[in-house]
Amino acid sequence: MSFSFIFFGFEEALRGEVPADTLTIAIKNGDEIIPLGDCFTRDAVGDVIDAIAFAVNSCEGVKELYIRSGKCDVLLFPGRYCQDNSITLRLGTYEPISYILFKINGDLIQLKIRREDRKDVTTVEVPREKFVPSAISFVSSFLVKFPDEDLMRELRIVEEMASRKGFLPTEKKFEIKVEWLGEVKCRNKKFSLVYAIISHGKEIFSGLVEPVAFAGSLLEVLRSIRGLENRCQVELTLYEDVIRRASSLVGEGSLEYFVPCFGNEWPGPLLVFKKNRELAFVNVKTGLIVGVGMEEVEGEVVRAVKEVVEKLEERGEAHWLRKELEEILR
Repeated sequence: MSFSFIFFGFEEALRGEVPADTLTIAIKNGDEIIPLGDCFTRDAVGDVIDAIAFAVNSCEGVKELYIRSGKCDVLLFPGRYCQDNSITLRLGTYEPISYILFKINGDLIQLKIRREDRKDVTTVEVPREKFVPSAISFVSSFLVKFPDEDLMRELRIVEEMASRKGFLPTEKKFEIKVEWLGEVKCRNKKFSLVYAIISHGKEIFSGLVEPVAFAGSLLEVLRSIRGLENRCQVELTLYEDVIRRASSLVGEGSLEYFVPCFGNEWPGPLLVFKKNRELAFVNVKTGLIVGVGMEEVEGEVVRAVKEVVEKLEERGEAHWLRKELEEILR
């Protein structure tokens, strides 16, 4: 059964016959069309982007979208936006106002639709693998005709998230992405707000990081590749059970491994095993194992460390990182 969001009056708006904010948004589920109400179209598109982020990774997806798009109050009040594996959105509706409760049930996303002019509740369930690309297509088609810089950035974020989580096809390429989002101030100290992503087609690691610690962990990966002594400061005895489970996932308990923290508590211990000329990244929480050739990892790690070092040096911080990188590369 097909699923899509639709705007009634979209063609008329393109021709300039009606204002864009007089459109009606609706849901098409198979042969059934469910009108939701007249809407502010950009608000509707923004809410659909939120719904995509939620469908991809529940409340963590919404949190990532908000942080990376500058809505950093989600760090202080996460439950205001998404909680208990559900999110309620209006899709910009104002006449009548509709409330759509999105909830994830395994591979399905459930929509419970309540309009203020009706007492009944309409429930729709859609496979997430269908919902995500369909909703992305809806947003893309709108922004092609009515560009909006902020919404286009948010679309790029959720498209990337969908690719990392397997909802869109993607190239298997080892990548490290570092986004500098700004600063937060606590008393007389300033801290950089940095979001980092490590992926190889699918996500290996993502989250807010402390940039110096993140670069330091990348240098530990580089040391391991170069056969140098690993200076990892993580107390491995704290993770004996984790190491045992990760070893069983890789299949050889005697392999050399280390636990870079990447300056972040989430997703918890991420183990890196050396196996011949390959590194196996093991996310014990999700069970994901990603094997990548050392040559591919090395080039990307060096590039990412240089990027972080340049940013830090602009701020007069962590000059020792460049020196350590140069020593490793000798």
